[in-house]
Amino acid sequence: MDYVQEARKIITDYFTAMKPSEQLLKEAADELHQGHITEAYAKELADHAANEQHTLRNNAWSQLEALLRKFALAAGLADAPNGDALQGGDYKLLADNFPMSAEEFAVLCERNKNNPTLLRKAMEYGNKNGGLAPYAKKYYRSAHDRVQLFKTLVQRCGAVLDAEPTSPTRGDAYWNMIARDVEPWATL
Repeated sequence: MDYVQEARKIITDYFTAMKPSEQLLKEAADELHQGHITEAYAKELADHAANEQHTLRNNAWSQLEALLRKFALAAGLADAPNGDALQGGDYKLLADNFPMSAEEFAVLCERNKNNPTLLRKAMEYGNKNGGLAPYAKKYYRSAHDRVQLFKTLVQRCGAVLDAEPTSPTRGDAYWNMIARDVEPWATL
């Protein structure tokens, strides 16, 4: 599951749901300006729109928090040690501290990029053997680190929820900026 795209869907659904109340606010202001409605009625319409927007925002925020909890659970499960991963030859090479060049180690990590148990062992091996750990870190982040990255994304999504309709934070460029750090680690 791609959790970044799920978060984005929550945001885009929120923006879609907000359009009628944003339109109501605009129309009420226009009608008031043209003298077609009273200030009291314009205020009533604005209050109704604000209440609706508040409810929609709280609902979107609740969905983001639920997604964060779901992601944390999935990240923990994905990072759980898997004894089957210990049977392979690559694990034996790492466990026996077999000497490898940086290139060989990088290939081993690439080959096992979907095996968190082996990558954890590769991190240990890399730390013991001349600073090779960054080759493994390219493919591995602990569940804790992944959750922290995703938590930061969710917090930034909260700021997007509060953005004005014309704000650039509602655009793709801003989304790409806030999602780029977590995106490689958010598909579980």
